[in-house]
Amino acid sequence: MSAVGFVRVNFILPKNLYQALKALVPERKRSKLVTNLIQKELKRVENNLYKVARAVEKDKKLHQEMQIWDVTLNDGLDDHEFQVLERNTLR
Repeated sequence: MSAVGFVRVNFILPKNLYQALKALVPERKRSKLVTNLIQKELKRVENNLYKVARAVEKDKKLHQEMQIWDVTLNDGLDDHEFQVLERNTLR
């Protein structure tokens, strides 16, 4: 593996897991195995988040409750007042 496009990371594993990894996976193949496992798990997490987001989008009761709060969208500062306030606080 070339260093281009990759980063070296340091993380902690339980000792028995590290020993099993060391015993079962050749030295030059460990990074690829860990990369593949992380990619698989991230895809699973991403799919779960997508399912939750879709469920939220379809939740009619939640949408009705959220509409109650729409009246607050124009409360407070208008755009001009916000920009002036933002400018003054950045100084």
